[in-house]
Amino acid sequence: MEINGIYTALITPFDSADQLDEACLHNLIQRQIDAGIHGIVIAGSTGEGLCLRDEEWLRAIKLAATYRKQIRVWASCGSSSTWQSKEKFEKIHALGLDGALISSPPYNKPTQDGLVAHYREIAQVASQLPIMVYNIPGRTAVTIQASTMTEIWKIPNVLALKESSGSWQTFLDMSQHLPAKKTLLCGDDASALAFYLHGAKGLVSVLSNLCPKACIEIWDLSQKNLWTEAKNLFDRYKRLLDLLFIESNPIPIKYAVAHSIGRELLPRLPLLGLSERFRTELEREMKALQKEGHLK
Repeated sequence: MEINGIYTALITPFDSADQLDEACLHNLIQRQIDAGIHGIVIAGSTGEGLCLRDEEWLRAIKLAATYRKQIRVWASCGSSSTWQSKEKFEKIHALGLDGALISSPPYNKPTQDGLVAHYREIAQVASQLPIMVYNIPGRTAVTIQASTMTEIWKIPNVLALKESSGSWQTFLDMSQHLPAKKTLLCGDDASALAFYLHGAKGLVSVLSNLCPKACIEIWDLSQKNLWTEAKNLFDRYKRLLDLLFIESNPIPIKYAVAHSIGRELLPRLPLLGLSERFRTELEREMKALQKEGHLK
């Protein structure tokens, strides 16, 4: 299975009663399909996966599974405990999704050997279901070291790594020890172009919730070795990217998408909506990009 291109870490919409809004989720997925995005990831960090009730998580991935013929569909089954991730992994397999995103367990701070055991235990539940390992120490408090990833790569159905450590050295270490037929993906929009240049095969993106076509265009330019053109387009989104991470993700991206589609998209507590002091600047940047034809 080839894992490359742009995957949108999809936001999760809630209605005014703080319930999963299935109609809006349908619309958001269709929006990604219409833009030509290669895949979506349901219930990840951007999708507030750990804030979803179990039945909401299952409803969301069941809904997304209905689009499998039109787009690649992955779902996150990250959890602080291995047993919980195993249960979710089994459900993802039963629904026939393309794969599972699995983060290192947050809060518990396992050792490096514990991380290897965690992924091995989950993978055994459904040895044919592809796994994307998610290295994001900013949320988990544990970094997967390159030597540890070498052991995790030995698990047959671990096919990809979403590298979101924010460390250039970690990315280089991971890329230098990447086995054949395994895929390294960027997990940080701001680093995407540099990662592409050094061998990353795609991006799991927050930005593509708002402007999927631009993210694909930058990717396509990089794949044609049109680096100057890719950089010029990428640079136009730098200010927007800064603003989309000015508060904890997904607070700003949910506000930006809401402003774009004309409806409210609040995060779930303990996250609040975007602070008033940042809204005007974000709206101004979006308006400028739209006027220039870049917000599409």
